[in-house]
Amino acid sequence: MTGIVAGIIVFAVGMRYAVHDGSRHLSDGARLALCGGIALHLIGQAAFRLRVIGTLSHDTVLAAVAAIAIFAVGAALPAWTVAACLTVVIGLLCTRDSGLSEPGLPEPGAAATS
Repeated sequence: MTGIVAGIIVFAVGMRYAVHDGSRHLSDGARLALCGGIALHLIGQAAFRLRVIGTLSHDTVLAAVAAIAIFAVGAALPAWTVAACLTVVIGLLCTRDSGLSEPGLPEPGAAATS
């Protein structure tokens, strides 16, 4: 549970630097806070799920690895691009977790038949 909250706080510090001047490159520390905060939150979330439900969310762990990969390749990118890449990763994870990517599911708002 601590990793979830710590990840949010670390991410907020990184986002403060990214918002300050989005067109400039982030320092290594700011980029690590931005990407590492998201990764820390996601790993904490996966660990919490493993502890409570007993299953490991491979998608969440993969998203955390993607956030660290964005840190590794993002040195030459402006802050807004790093933030956009992280947004795509989280958006894909949310889509996967919501079940919208599962084939054969009814469309949202479709009437259920019994």
